[in-house]
Amino acid sequence: MSPTPRTSRKSQRTSPYPTKTSHSPAMNSKATLPKPFISSEAFLSNLIFSIVIQDDEDIFELVFDRSFSHDLNETANGTHLTFNGMKEFTSNLRSDISDRRLVSESFVVMVGDPEGLTGTVAHSFQFTGTQAAENMKSSVVAVVNVSLDEEQQRKIKMESFVFRTDKL
Repeated sequence: MSPTPRTSRKSQRTSPYPTKTSHSPAMNSKATLPKPFISSEAFLSNLIFSIVIQDDEDIFELVFDRSFSHDLNETANGTHLTFNGMKEFTSNLRSDISDRRLVSESFVVMVGDPEGLTGTVAHSFQFTGTQAAENMKSSVVAVVNVSLDEEQQRKIKMESFVFRTDKL
């Protein structure tokens, strides 16, 4: 008698996220993405790390494009910025200051819905880095309005912040 061949059994768990090999209706362009479930603090902390601190440009581009509304109302050090202006400001900061390290951050949240997904957030953070061979410390204090778009994804619709960099 020959032994019965073993066959692998696929996991019964399924992801709520569509995959590239999926043939479900969820893959169409009008699919609603899963509702965000992390706190506003975690959302902003992850956002800041992804667009300011980490070095990968592809991650910066992807996260920025997904997290900021294209009709963004932004004020940076008293200057109005559009979506593209804010993206350029952040890109220039990333190229001007290397070896960026988050030092601290704090939040004050005024929740806008029962789940805590939207609202107004006061957010401050500091990071260090190197600019023109000098060690620097940058400080940012911002007020951010987080809302849900038509696909129920978080977007920054409004932000006003002050930004300053000093030599260490």
